Amino acid sequence: MGLWNCQGSSAWNDRFAIGKYGSGQQHAPELVQQLKSWATMYALNQFNNKSSVIPTATFQVGTPAPAKSGPAQVVGPPAFAGSSGSVYQYGWSHSTGYTFSNGGSVTVTGTVGTGPLSTSPVAASISVAIQGYWGSQWNTTTTQSGQVQFDIPPGQVGWVARAQLLKAMTGTWSITNDKGDSWQGTGTATVPAADGTDSPSNSSVLYQCTTNPSAATWAEACYKTVPNGYPYPATRPPV
Repeated sequence: MGLWNCQGSSAWNDRFAIGKYGSGQQHAPELVQQLKSWATMYALNQFNNKSSVIPTATFQVGTPAPAKSGPAQVVGPPAFAGSSGSVYQYGWSHSTGYTFSNGGSVTVTGTVGTGPLSTSPVAASISVAIQGYWGSQWNTTTTQSGQVQFDIPPGQVGWVARAQLLKAMTGTWSITNDKGDSWQGTGTATVPAADGTDSPSNSSVLYQCTTNPSAATWAEACYKTVPNGYPYPATRPPV
């Protein structure tokens, strides 16, 4: 880490390292790790914003975790059924960003394409690492869409929620700043995964929700995504 141009471009500037102070003394290991984490996250935010301060940052995949569903999100607007009920029809769309976390998070809203990259250097670097580690076996696009139709009972509100299948992997960032200083930071990258990743039974889940569910149709994902303060039971109703 360095302090540059503090006294003018021709003056001598200090450099210092995280981890030491005084004569051979050490900071507490947990403090050192937190400082390194903050430095990494700050650098990745700069890199993702295409700042010239951090010209390069490359991700190397370490230990992958089994794919699992992420948190459910509402992907269709709520619809109210009148006294006779209604059939809910909607073309839903669900966007899931790449994320990297370690004492913070970088949420990437850009889409990784197969051609010249798009908008997010962090997503691009993670994508390149994934391709090098697995090829294109399981990663998928950041936006999924489809059609859904289901009956909403009379007097109830219906909506659609979806939980994207995600795969997380610990890894290492190699970061270089505009002065040529380099360091490494670790953390976890999480990316959307295709159905069938790691197991044929793994898949993203689409929930058809109504405000007065039966024991068979109740879902925790519906309870956690109920919109606009509509009523929904916190636990499964009795049979």
